[in-house]
Amino acid sequence: MWCSLSALSAIVSRRVWIKQGRYVVYPNLYVVLVGESGGRKTSATNVCRGLLRDLKTIPFSGECQTKESLVVDMSENMRGFIEPATKLPRTYCPLAVCVQELTQFIGFANAAHMLDFLTAIWEEESYVYKTKNGEKKVITIDGPYLTILSGTTNKMITKYLFDDVISGGFTRRIIFVYSDAINKAIAFPIITPEMEASMHAVKTYALKLMTACGEMAWSLDAIKFYTEWYEDFKPRIPAGRPSTPFLNSKHIQLLKIATLISLSESMEMILTKSHIEDGLACLQVVEQHFHLVYAGMGRNDLDKVLQIAVKLLQSYPLNEMLYVDWITHMYAQANRSEIAELLNHMAETQMINVANRTDKKTGAVKKWIQLRKKEPNEPNFSA
Repeated sequence: MWCSLSALSAIVSRRVWIKQGRYVVYPNLYVVLVGESGGRKTSATNVCRGLLRDLKTIPFSGECQTKESLVVDMSENMRGFIEPATKLPRTYCPLAVCVQELTQFIGFANAAHMLDFLTAIWEEESYVYKTKNGEKKVITIDGPYLTILSGTTNKMITKYLFDDVISGGFTRRIIFVYSDAINKAIAFPIITPEMEASMHAVKTYALKLMTACGEMAWSLDAIKFYTEWYEDFKPRIPAGRPSTPFLNSKHIQLLKIATLISLSESMEMILTKSHIEDGLACLQVVEQHFHLVYAGMGRNDLDKVLQIAVKLLQSYPLNEMLYVDWITHMYAQANRSEIAELLNHMAETQMINVANRTDKKTGAVKKWIQLRKKEPNEPNFSA
């Protein structure tokens, strides 16, 4: 799903937008797939990249580039179109970053330099860069439009994207998509005629979608639904957590995703209530795994233990197990006081439910611990 949205983001580009007062929201996405090695993140990324390359119109970055070379590449890839409402020409400079490993693309030695650029370019109308060495030049990117689809692991996030490097500005722009799902083993993968036909239809529509341009309109039900959701959601965002910057910009990500969902269905350029609802459902999946994505990024040593604790519950049916069994497993990871602190944190942030239950057969009362399922549209208080 997220690879498809990322591909749509690159295809639609800066030709489509939503106006929010003085602000303009374009559908560019920064998507990073997070999971253990061998989780097929690269396979998913390669499918997206292959689709975009087949269209032969979308410029790509390299697997590893400096900030300076990215600036030059974007400035040299200027495109143009006529805005339908004003009949005036508009220009933009697109670039798709579709790489296997995020940390390799950002660079280990000067990651902060690259992250500052990726943060700034996300919503700028124009970006000016002045070279420092050799022949001094001024490079201007009019209408920058950068999309990112990449992969990484929790270990790489913890090791290279720690608090001092990954700023709140960057985390509010990026969508970390976590997955530990075990895919069905297929010894001999085949591409069926139906799959071939579907891919052909996707490419045909993608080429048509490259002609879409202009401002998205809102249906009345979309305006009503979004207003009610926004006014309810914003006051409930928790402060001081790794996920807080992302939640503060969730409404922007929602509008981007809803725009792409709308355009995936038709070129009518209208946002409906269902598009907003579908966008929220996409983000709901992301938020459910915040505690796994951000585990270990902070300076609290128990963050890594928290990740283990959550994965242990997820390995059991209904994400629940006997409290005594959970405690026994966790003693291999932390001491008694650390486990007590961990339990207190998980309870305060509403990650778990702990309750006594009576066994119907024996009548014995036993304590159970369950990973709590977050309600739709509820801010994530666990990360």
